[in-house]
Amino acid sequence: MKTQKLEVVEMSKLVKTPGDSIMKRRTVLSAFLLLAAVSTALGFAPRTYDVTSPSMGKAVPVTIVLPKGYEDDPARRHPVVYLLHGANDTDFHAYHPLFRKAADENGVILVAPCGTLSWWMDSPVDPKHRYETFVTKELIPWVDARYRTIPDRMHRGLAGNSMGGLFWYVWRAA
Repeated sequence: MKTQKLEVVEMSKLVKTPGDSIMKRRTVLSAFLLLAAVSTALGFAPRTYDVTSPSMGKAVPVTIVLPKGYEDDPARRHPVVYLLHGANDTDFHAYHPLFRKAADENGVILVAPCGTLSWWMDSPVDPKHRYETFVTKELIPWVDARYRTIPDRMHRGLAGNSMGGLFWYVWRAA
């Protein structure tokens, strides 16, 4: 009987893509850290929470961007825009300075949940994959209870790209 030698391979060597390099990964990481540092220095401090979803039995990461002056005027209530990402994306886009600028200029609260590859719908086969229920029945009340929103349909917006845009279309039609 022949014995086989097993080789231990570093995980990063298994997932390389063409053009991937340590330098490229370091550059991306450095850019992210620089963006985070500059954004925080300018008052840009998105908050990420793990919001419990009873319908899915798990916590879902949700990033909140508050408009400039939110803390200064406790009597003011704000409209909310829900940002739904596309496939293979995350709530990370809420950290982009463009969204902070939009929140500040329009006095809106931005809410960016992380929906993985859910298509923002309730799965007909997997009862633990209920992202439409999460957004419409769990997340909206969670946000309204914790922030000074204008808690009605006329003061909620929904924006999305790719799979997030599809949810907007389906939700609007319902």
